[in-house]
Amino acid sequence: MKSLSAYRLVTLLVCSAFVAACGGGGGGGDAPPQQTPPATLSIGGTLTGLATGASVVLQNNGGSNATLSANGSFTFANALNSGAAYAVTVMTQPSGQLCTVANGSGTASANVSNVAVTCVTNAPSTFTIGGAVTGLAAGTSVVLQNNGGSNLTVSASGNFTFATASSSGAAYAVTVSTQPSGQTCTVSNGSGTASANVTNVAVDCVNSTFGVSGTVSGLIGSIVLKNNGAADQTISADGNFSFAAQLPGTTYAVTVASHPTGVAQNCNVTNGSGTIGVAAVTNVVVGCVSVDQTAPTVKDRTPRPTAVGSKVKGAVLWVQFSEAIDPSSINTSSFTLQGPAGPVSGEITLANGNTEATFTPGSVAVPATLAYGTSYTATLTTAVRDPSHN
Repeated sequence: MKSLSAYRLVTLLVCSAFVAACGGGGGGGDAPPQQTPPATLSIGGTLTGLATGASVVLQNNGGSNATLSANGSFTFANALNSGAAYAVTVMTQPSGQLCTVANGSGTASANVSNVAVTCVTNAPSTFTIGGAVTGLAAGTSVVLQNNGGSNLTVSASGNFTFATASSSGAAYAVTVSTQPSGQTCTVSNGSGTASANVTNVAVDCVNSTFGVSGTVSGLIGSIVLKNNGAADQTISADGNFSFAAQLPGTTYAVTVASHPTGVAQNCNVTNGSGTIGVAAVTNVVVGCVSVDQTAPTVKDRTPRPTAVGSKVKGAVLWVQFSEAIDPSSINTSSFTLQGPAGPVSGEITLANGNTEATFTPGSVAVPATLAYGTSYTATLTTAVRDPSHN
């Protein structure tokens, strides 16, 4: 059994050790040490390739923004604690350029100055120019042109696209450079400014046709003309005529289907047949001549040139012709009576199948009296003709 004095000694030693470890109670102990604040580090780098007048917005860790408007070194305003992560990205690209970031992320253990932002100018956007051709005849082709330089040969109806694209914002103008044989192509929606692929240019092709026409001369009465045995044209006077248009490569043949009625005439066609080319036919000539080529003559008349009498009244001038006269050709301009005081007005009548003409001074209803002992001159002009225009 230990002694009491020994027990007390052990207790004292334990208590002394505890006080030393715990700092004991009461005054006289040391103050706790102050902690050192963590270091802050800057994040930055270099910007190259930015276009003059442009700007790019960078962002670090999705929150700290830096707007840069010139090439060179840059540093974000907000520093990071040592050991913090950083991630530099492009928030807003400059207009017309693309900027990329190298060395943009990591953990900050010192000031970061090697973030590299490189900007390059975008290649301009390009858009295709095209549309559709309709109506193009088989075996033919049409040459289209854009802006007077880019040609495209289209050989069948359907969609088309020019091989050369247009820059964004550039003007385009599609035209027909070479028409297909026998056809005419027109362009709609052919011009504008390219802001997207153009697909609505419309090229519509139709068959070109050319008319067949000419002139008629010498006609008395009316005739019937035909082209290719059809398409009757009744012509009743000298002048122009025209048949319906035909396709290139087709033949035409203008003929006289019916000769003039009422008057014996022969009508002949010159330049009346051929093949339609690439222009209208306008030189067909139809010439008509009468079978009767003999001009009428005066067979008899009264009074005689030497006749002298007393006062006469009524139908005093009578002429007989060798053949019938065209009634429209004998009038007070072609059959006249002249007295000392000037022209004598009167009325002309025809009889015996239009072979006799009578001039009545005044009118048939109210005849005038010619002066006694006075000379009068009756005249027939060459305007008087027969139905064959002789």
